[in-house]
Amino acid sequence: MQAAIFLIFSATLLVAEDRLSFTRVTSSGRFQATLTPSVQPIPINTVHSWTLQLVSLGSQAAEIQELGLEGGMAGHTHGLATAPEIQPGDHPGQFQVKGLRFQMSGTWDLKLVLVNAAGVWDRAVFSVPVGIAAEATSSPTISWSSTERAQLASLSLRSLSPIPADPTNRVAGNPAAADLGKRLFFDPGLSANGKVSCATCHDPNLYFTDGRRFSIGIAVTSRNTPTVIATAYAPFLYWDGRSDSLWSQALGPLQSPDEMGSNRSAVVDFVKSQPNYRRDYEVLFGPFSSTVQSFANIGKIIAAYERTLLPAQSRFDHFVNSITDGGDLDGSDATGRAGLSDAEIAGLKVFLNAKTGCLQCHNGPLFTNQSFHNIGTGNSAGEHPDFGRIIGLQALLLDEFNCLGPFRDGSGPCPNLDFLNKEDHRGLVEGSFKVPSLRSVALTAPYMHDGRFATLEAVLEHYRKPPAGNHELRPLTTLTDDDMANLAAFLRSLTP
Repeated sequence: MQAAIFLIFSATLLVAEDRLSFTRVTSSGRFQATLTPSVQPIPINTVHSWTLQLVSLGSQAAEIQELGLEGGMAGHTHGLATAPEIQPGDHPGQFQVKGLRFQMSGTWDLKLVLVNAAGVWDRAVFSVPVGIAAEATSSPTISWSSTERAQLASLSLRSLSPIPADPTNRVAGNPAAADLGKRLFFDPGLSANGKVSCATCHDPNLYFTDGRRFSIGIAVTSRNTPTVIATAYAPFLYWDGRSDSLWSQALGPLQSPDEMGSNRSAVVDFVKSQPNYRRDYEVLFGPFSSTVQSFANIGKIIAAYERTLLPAQSRFDHFVNSITDGGDLDGSDATGRAGLSDAEIAGLKVFLNAKTGCLQCHNGPLFTNQSFHNIGTGNSAGEHPDFGRIIGLQALLLDEFNCLGPFRDGSGPCPNLDFLNKEDHRGLVEGSFKVPSLRSVALTAPYMHDGRFATLEAVLEHYRKPPAGNHELRPLTTLTDDDMANLAAFLRSLTP
């Protein structure tokens, strides 16, 4: 809630007809509130702002002491990924709602809370559709509704936006930095024993994973290796999101005793000791400065290479492109490129079905909402407890290499941190982990943050019959064995 004094006068509310907006009268009947998104259609996983217009429905000016906005989704027991701020606008009764980010498609409830000078609460609830609402269908036949076609187009790599800029890393898009970063990525000399490189766990032949349940560097870790592909699009890195940039994430394994086992001084000294590395570093950053700043710069160089790692077109993409270009309904086209099989198409139908909810987390061309969810895989007991995002949030805020830290380049805003929601939504942040991309998922087994499932079939069975406990999943008891087999077949079509 923002504490302030606002006087709201009666006025005529004008909203352009071609602008999507949401209007409600507050529960007391004293105000009419209209929310208008600044970006339309309403985006997923982008921090953006809205306009709030309040109009007093009485004859006298009404006084408001505080304003606040909350959000959530019915049936999913968690709220917004951000904590929006409300600031006065340029006109009477107008406000800017900054820092909104929706991490899932579907219908969101936004609750506006108003408090007057006497401490009396008032509210208005807005139902906001975000993304494309999935259309229920049970038919495996080859027919695609307009809604499904739009959904398919949103999942195709054609819809992937350009790589987002990283204003905290001035060499992020520098080809020379990417070339040096690639050499460092594959060089075991950065590790304490000279045997472990970034590529030890991020093998290009396995979609930059390692095929193990737990990654193994100098020692065995307690987490599965996620891919590096398309991580330039991720606002947070690691399974628990404890880094907010590729370059800050790249610094973690270098110092981890279980991964590369080195330290800041040793890493910087190694780069200095190699004439080619030293020369190329100094072309980018000038002479080596303090150890910690030089160490941060090495992370930025590695990140410049990782930003070039992008997914390739899969059979699914060729299939979607054919359909959206007016080709045959089975995805075959004039070039003779095969479409999807009957089983894969049936599995795609299951994936798009609103009743399964797959699209709520695995949406967009990367098949991830880049957010964190509790699906009943957290581990708060045992020899190596893993509390997931709730610890990652704390580590992120304490990280000296985060966007607000002194080792970033530039001085621009940090919206992902400025509006970070640190609330534990009904206890579900504990045990929540990052939603992985499904791109080339057939190459990234075993699955989950701890590699507990060896096959896609085992993962899907977990969703069909989730364990008891406090998590977000609902049993998918209507899915048949054929549905499960078809869904696994479709997921394998996401591999080039």
